[in-house]
Amino acid sequence: MSSTESGTAPEGTEVPSTSTTNLSARESEIVALIVQGLSHQEIAETAFLSINSVKTYIRTAYRKMGVTRRSQAVGWAIQHGFAPEVPADDD
Repeated sequence: MSSTESGTAPEGTEVPSTSTTNLSARESEIVALIVQGLSHQEIAETAFLSINSVKTYIRTAYRKMGVTRRSQAVGWAIQHGFAPEVPADDD
């Protein structure tokens, strides 16, 4: 079972509650991966999806978020709690 089938995001991905974002759980996962800087292909491999499925999820998420570009989506996502985990300094 993949991490998305079990309802959890990949390690290092913080996904806010979908009830506050209007995004589906899968759309939220994809947006969180975009915020981490992953390419379409990297998202497909991480989420066990085809590249066309990734593009569809991105398109529907952008529509719900009211954005048209990746940079706008990242800004929206950060404002709504989709922040990538920051590694702790081990000094």
